[in-house]
Amino acid sequence: MCGFLWRFQGLTFVVTGVLDSLEREEVDELIKQYGGRTTSSVSGRTSYVVRGIEPGPSKIKKAETLGTPMIDEDGLFQLLRTLPVCCILPA
Repeated sequence: MCGFLWRFQGLTFVVTGVLDSLEREEVDELIKQYGGRTTSSVSGRTSYVVRGIEPGPSKIKKAETLGTPMIDEDGLFQLLRTLPVCCILPA
């Protein structure tokens, strides 16, 4: 039986702007809870940019330049529901 279900294992997210229902700290915690990581700037290693209201223009431009997928809060929840599970057994 699995100890942890890490759907976001190996994924890196950048959150920009104000989200509809979650505070920034809640989004960071949710992503980490499911095995992902968050960073403050977009790079070639960024898997997704979570875009809220009034996102940082430089982050959006960089994501567009790099071809990084941009999703909104609903898109984050959709990923959580649909990505395969990486099962980590406790030691």
